[in-house]
Amino acid sequence: VMESFVNRVRDVIDYLVQQRATDPQRIAACGISRGGFAALHLAAREPRVAAVAAFAPVTDLAALHEFAGAEELPAVQALSLSRAAAQLAGRPIWLIIGDQDHRVGTDHAIRFARSVSRASQEAKIPGGLELHVIPESAGHTVALAAFEQAAQWIDQQFFDEGAP
Repeated sequence: VMESFVNRVRDVIDYLVQQRATDPQRIAACGISRGGFAALHLAAREPRVAAVAAFAPVTDLAALHEFAGAEELPAVQALSLSRAAAQLAGRPIWLIIGDQDHRVGTDHAIRFARSVSRASQEAKIPGGLELHVIPESAGHTVALAAFEQAAQWIDQQFFDEGAP
């Protein structure tokens, strides 16, 4: 599933770069929930994605009730984002999740963030993941202000001094 998605997005990126509609050094992927899952998988497989902002992302399919009873299947395990930690090590990632997100699992998101941090340490490269765990009693949601915060963060990645 993710390979097909990544290949389609690569085609779009290729087209946009060819048309000079985008700067190949300033590509960001963003997503909410499963969209965050897809954006992170894209970044792990496509080096032109220079930054990712993920809002209450799925980080482990086994956490979703839709996969109850299938948690141990190799295909489900293979798509856990923690398995992509080495490919995401040192990459700029902005992740936000509520402290009571029982839908995708706050603890799963934290474990994913730690796995990327560990992979960065092991590769001896500076960590690039910024994790925000915010008070959120409504569960699987984030405040509208998070989108503006992420936009500012992406802007800093691309336009601050020292950015590519």
